[in-house]
Amino acid sequence: FDSDAIFTDASSTARVRFADSGELNITENSLIILEEKGKIPQLRIEKGDVDISLTDKPLEVISGKDKIELSGKGTKLAISKNEKSDLSLNVVEGKLNAKMGEKKLSLKAGEIGKIKEGGDVSVKLAPLLPLKPSHRSALLPQKLTSFSWARNEPGEIIFEISQDEFFSLILHTASVDKENYTFSLESGTYYWRLKIKEFVSKTMVFRILPEIGPKLIAPAFGTQFETLSETCNEQQTVMWENIKDTSKYQLQIATDPEFKS
Repeated sequence: FDSDAIFTDASSTARVRFADSGELNITENSLIILEEKGKIPQLRIEKGDVDISLTDKPLEVISGKDKIELSGKGTKLAISKNEKSDLSLNVVEGKLNAKMGEKKLSLKAGEIGKIKEGGDVSVKLAPLLPLKPSHRSALLPQKLTSFSWARNEPGEIIFEISQDEFFSLILHTASVDKENYTFSLESGTYYWRLKIKEFVSKTMVFRILPEIGPKLIAPAFGTQFETLSETCNEQQTVMWENIKDTSKYQLQIATDPEFKS
């Protein structure tokens, strides 16, 4: 590629995978230009937001007259460019090394580096850093899904979860004053994010896997049985939903929840 432009409008995204320099996820309303000078791919950001996953090969980002070489194997970051042409490097995971001519910058997860046009650099902690469920994770079915994050700024936190990455239809929203939250979800793919004041966190996506195995019908959870006497051998019936093309089941009964006895 050389000077290939990628534009995303509202409700559209794009993904680019380099052979050995990582992956780009370009969010809505963004414009980037891909170039290649020598062996290092170049990413010219004209406007918008880009999520980057780095490998052991560097990637060069160009904004205006500024050139920033990024490196850090396994590092995940979100880059955004505002209307003033200021560039924001939000490290989500890992450690980022940024080089701008003679200037060097090191950022760890939860830190944001702001680069003004001309090269002036400032570093601050992100107001919020989503932690779990982690990005692109897969969870086993459970009654409640637990969410957690790190907070570096006081204020009301807005939790949002949706089944589409653009949050055009928000499944659930809540005002939270702590660093965790639980919510009941069925199997499927979900996107979640946090807001505090004017800051919006990186969107995290995860999956809840479908239940594997038969669903128990009876006895219901928590059911207690009473016998008429110690010598009474009253029988109880156990029922479950049939699984297609299954002819044999193994029933296990224990006196403790971990089935040790």
